[in-house]
Amino acid sequence: FDEKHFRELMAAVTDLQPYLRQGISLKKALVGVSDVSEWGQDDLSPAKLFERFDANHSGLLNFEEFSEAMKFLSHPNKLTSDKVMKLYVKHRNSQTGELTLSEFEAALRTYKEAQSDQVLSLLGE
Repeated sequence: FDEKHFRELMAAVTDLQPYLRQGISLKKALVGVSDVSEWGQDDLSPAKLFERFDANHSGLLNFEEFSEAMKFLSHPNKLTSDKVMKLYVKHRNSQTGELTLSEFEAALRTYKEAQSDQVLSLLGE
C-alpha cells in the first residue's frame, strides 16, 4: 500500500461523504419514513429491496424495475446503463426475460463482487 493509493482512497472517501447524507435522504423517500433509524436491518435485504422495486407486484423485476433498484444501490456512483443491462441479461430468466428473487440475489452478488474487486485494486491488493 503506497502513498499514491492512500491519497486516492482518502480522496474517494472525502468525495463520498456528502453523497452518504443524500443516500440517507433517498432511503427516507423510498420508504416514506421520517427517521432512518426506523429502518430495520432486514429493510435492505435483497428480498425487501426486490419487493420495494417490483412496482407492478408481479413477483418479477423487469428491466426498468431492476434499473431503478441498481440506481438506488449504486448511489452515488451510479452504474452506467450498459453495466446495468449486462447484469440484467446475465441473470434474467430465459423463459420470462425478467428476474426472479433468486436471480436478483445473484445479480447483487455479482455487483458486490465487482465493487470489492474495484476497492481491492485501489488498495493495491
